[in-house]
Amino acid sequence: MSRAHGLLALALAAPLTAQAPWSPLAPTADVSHTLFAAPLPSELVLERHRPLGLFATAGNPAAAVFDLETTFSSYRIALAHEQGAYRRPLDLQTATAPGVAVTAEARVTDHFAAAGGVALDAVAADPSSYAHELLPYGSSPLAEADTSTSAVHRPVARLEGELAWRAGGWGFGGAVSYEAVDNRTLETRLPRFGHASFPAAALGVVRMLGPVTLGLRARYVYGYEHFHILDHGANGTAYDLQGLSDPQVRTISSAAPYFRRYLRDGTGLQGSAAGRALGVAWVADVERVNQREEQTSTEFSAHPPYDRWRAVGWRYDAVARRALGSLGELTGRLSSVSFDGVAVLASVRGIFYTSHESLLDLAGEWRWSPADSSWRLGATLSTRHHVLDQQDFLSLRTASLDAWEPAFTLSAAHRMRSGVWWEAGTGLAWHYAASSFPNPDSTSLPYQKYVAPSLSLEGTHASGHSYRIAFMGPLKETARWWAAVDYTISHLAYHATVLPRGPVLSARRGDVTLTTGIAVGL
Repeated sequence: MSRAHGLLALALAAPLTAQAPWSPLAPTADVSHTLFAAPLPSELVLERHRPLGLFATAGNPAAAVFDLETTFSSYRIALAHEQGAYRRPLDLQTATAPGVAVTAEARVTDHFAAAGGVALDAVAADPSSYAHELLPYGSSPLAEADTSTSAVHRPVARLEGELAWRAGGWGFGGAVSYEAVDNRTLETRLPRFGHASFPAAALGVVRMLGPVTLGLRARYVYGYEHFHILDHGANGTAYDLQGLSDPQVRTISSAAPYFRRYLRDGTGLQGSAAGRALGVAWVADVERVNQREEQTSTEFSAHPPYDRWRAVGWRYDAVARRALGSLGELTGRLSSVSFDGVAVLASVRGIFYTSHESLLDLAGEWRWSPADSSWRLGATLSTRHHVLDQQDFLSLRTASLDAWEPAFTLSAAHRMRSGVWWEAGTGLAWHYAASSFPNPDSTSLPYQKYVAPSLSLEGTHASGHSYRIAFMGPLKETARWWAAVDYTISHLAYHATVLPRGPVLSARRGDVTLTTGIAVGL
């Protein structure tokens, strides 16, 4: 029931395959402000329908030795493409990404379990965007932009794994992840090039106490990113985006190239519990999260001046599932994150920007898949509530956003006489927002070009559709081949009021993904 946004919406900082549910790379006190898109329909035959537990649901690596019961591996090849005018200035205008991925998990012995994966992608964008930073739209108010949209090539690699072992009613485990991105433009007189790496680690412990399992997890996420913009016969301009203030102008020349370094780290301390009562399986967790970010444009200095951002808050998750006999199965999920953040500039004494942000996801899913039937059915109903309040003391400007995104999906699958399954589904979603933003007519031209359009897009009503068609067939007793096509399209609602500097009413954005692979143990 995960909410699927555009695969390339995060500027493709992450590989095509989703992070493992136990990955320590998951966000801490941060919300990725992805472009609105309808969720993809539930996968009835392609996705493993996992039982609830602290491993797959709460992400505690120590629980793998209790939750994993079989051996499973997946080998996939994918090709994704996204383009359209429904976007913000720092989003990629168009992007294509082929990728490969391998994942595996196994209960090796009664006292030992392991899981891991590797993913490789090659992202190409021509034209790209006004940002070379991988994640320009997060909770941090600090970002960079320039005047170039030259073609960009981004190879991405991710490696992650986890081990867990059991000692009586105790479980112990650890997980590590490492993601690396090379980021450079092609054939331009104003080249941009950079590199980013994101290592992360988590340690967990679980204790079984009769029908209840308790867990504790600690994780650390680090990020290092830097890039240069050079002048090869074409002077340019870079802009430091600082909250709601007018962007700071940086002239790029052969004597003054542009440099930016980002240091990010996040921590999380989670307590969790899982159990079963009155026929209902449930999992709940709460996590204290912390996110820090430092940025500087001074390349060679032992103690460079840093612009800083820090956010502290909480994450909550709860999932419950109940079997309904011949009527199928119901699953409900609640996920929430809320935090307060402050930002400080090296050139200004004291805090210049504060924000409060919260994100609530509610979802319910119904599945019907009796063992004696050749049909499977599924439906989801969900909503997303995003609240953001910003205050910039440097410019004396404020902004607020209160957005709701209700959605539903329907899926159906059928096994033909040949033993091949077909699956089809569709989804609909809407974006409704009440917002208050500074009047762009009273701001600078760089603000009107790089900041105002993103605020206006978030405050404009929109709708989206998603579609999936897939096939799966047998290879051997435990092996299956499969192929799928996913498509989403987002656009402004037909009754929407176009806000100043926002997208035009005809703006649309489409995302298509072709995937094929082999699953063993499905």
